[in-house]
Amino acid sequence: MPETRERARHELGDRALALLATGRREGPVTLERLASPEDLSAWLGLVGLGQRRRRADAAALAAAVELRTAIRRVLGAVAGGAPPDRADISVINRAARRRSPRPQLGPDGATWDWTGRRATQGWLALVAEDAVLLLAGPLRDRVRLCAAAGCDMPFVDRSRPGHRRWCSVSPCADRAKKAAQRRREAPAP
Repeated sequence: MPETRERARHELGDRALALLATGRREGPVTLERLASPEDLSAWLGLVGLGQRRRRADAAALAAAVELRTAIRRVLGAVAGGAPPDRADISVINRAARRRSPRPQLGPDGATWDWTGRRATQGWLALVAEDAVLLLAGPLRDRVRLCAAAGCDMPFVDRSRPGHRRWCSVSPCADRAKKAAQRRREAPAP
């Protein structure tokens, strides 16, 4: 998993959007960054959830992919001005209702861990909570779909004027800007 790119995506402060970045189209290629439970464990650590000694299992991976798909479809519907599918809303709400783990100090007062036996499902509850707050919060009207050809990423336009067109500066905006430059520099027919 390219850690720098993932870190840049989740630094927006929204784990729901960071989850979307784990599976997306870039042109004709579909990138899947959650191919195994180990990938999910690594991603959870990257976004500040999970501890190395706790591992995700196949059920948690399936739940993460299902949640990611539902969030993507609901955000896409919102960005496109369409009503979201109730089944997708149900997936997000069901995930958000799971018991969220809470951090607890260790006996030495200098270490910590998460509570709960099924912590991975709880971490996904925190991601679902982010999605609920995004979809029903003040940024809902700032949800956009990337304008780059071949990209299917919804994103939140946090720019001051609200005119952002791409999900990220790189690679989507870079590709679009380079294509525009090539068109400008091409000899006239």
